[in-house]
Amino acid sequence: MAKCKYKSQFREDYKCPEDALSDSKDGYCVFHERRIDKDIDKFNAGIKAKMENKDYEFTGYYFPENINFFEYNRGKFERQASFMEAEFQGEALFNRAEFKDAASFDRAKFQGEAWFGKAEFHARASFDGAKFQGKAWFDGAEFKGEAWFIGAEFQREASFYDADFQGRALFYGAKFQREASFYGAEFGRTVSFRYADFKHPEDAEVAYRKAKISYQREGDYAEAGYYHLKEMRARRKAKKRLESAIFRKSFTFLRNNGPQILLKILQPISILAEHFPALKRSNFVRKIEIFRKKLIKPSPGFWEKLENRLVIAGRGLERFFMDWTCGYGEKPLWVIRTAAIVILGIAILYWLSGGIVLRPGAGITIREPGFLDSVYFSVVTFTTLGYGDWHPDPNHWIRYFAMAEAFTGAFMMALFVLCFARKWMR
Repeated sequence: MAKCKYKSQFREDYKCPEDALSDSKDGYCVFHERRIDKDIDKFNAGIKAKMENKDYEFTGYYFPENINFFEYNRGKFERQASFMEAEFQGEALFNRAEFKDAASFDRAKFQGEAWFGKAEFHARASFDGAKFQGKAWFDGAEFKGEAWFIGAEFQREASFYDADFQGRALFYGAKFQREASFYGAEFGRTVSFRYADFKHPEDAEVAYRKAKISYQREGDYAEAGYYHLKEMRARRKAKKRLESAIFRKSFTFLRNNGPQILLKILQPISILAEHFPALKRSNFVRKIEIFRKKLIKPSPGFWEKLENRLVIAGRGLERFFMDWTCGYGEKPLWVIRTAAIVILGIAILYWLSGGIVLRPGAGITIREPGFLDSVYFSVVTFTTLGYGDWHPDPNHWIRYFAMAEAFTGAFMMALFVLCFARKWMR
């Protein structure tokens, strides 16, 4: 009888020893045949015989319905087990299964739920490129060797609650399209989530924090710094309410007392508009009158919309000052980059406005400021050196920008020292 013609896409040395089915269009055996209506009794009997004979070669097998491996030898795999490219159409139950050697589920497809609760992996467990279309449960699973989930795709919930990773754990490039829980998971060595994609920032924050702690424990502070930055970015995205107590109190005060204060401020404008018809017809006064009426009787959701806009503005400021400027303290070179942009940007403003002048003195020829002069003045202002040769024109508005640049420079120099010291102390 002809042998099964199944060929693995990733294992060139694999050849199925089983006989092909007579009614198979592809020349596959009962294990590889891609039909739900194939002989289930023969299929289950074959799986049982393989488990009893300790033959754990399931590469490319097609499981047409729910299967519970605990029913076969209580889910114990004494030797290396391969489920590479296997397809599970129903639930795949590996609860409390014990893999005493390496287990490979590379590029396996789980159409139904995949249960690995309290499973034990004594050697490397590999799920590279696996696709979980149903829920994936690894609650309480114990990985004594390395755990590889490189490029794995979780289309539904993925739970690793209380899982114990004693070796390295690699989730490099994994995709979590729904909830991903790593609460209670323990990582004895390092865990990598580089290029992983999380649907929910709350889940990403937990995962990145655990990765950061694992690399700190190993003494790899450069990688720990990378995950600290990722954690803080995820935390920022996860914010749904204002967390600053001062800001909340300020907004509450504005909500309770702001209308009365603003009405008193706008009242003189309304009185003037009543006496001067031309002023009353102006667009500016009309907009103020509309705003005043909104304060007297605000529309439904007015304060909620205002609060949301303030929240968005606060997140934008945090993103600029904490993330883009210094990478939450992990990127001192970003501070230099930002400082250079500020210095050059304001230097161009000095140059175009012509608002800086030379101080008269011995040997100094009075001239119009050039671009290099503007850059020089911007640098000495930013660094708060203030030599005094070039200075803002006392009658020009540019002096306010010079004042702001001095404050910004003092802040950013202190920020650079802080970030540099943080990296150096490690």
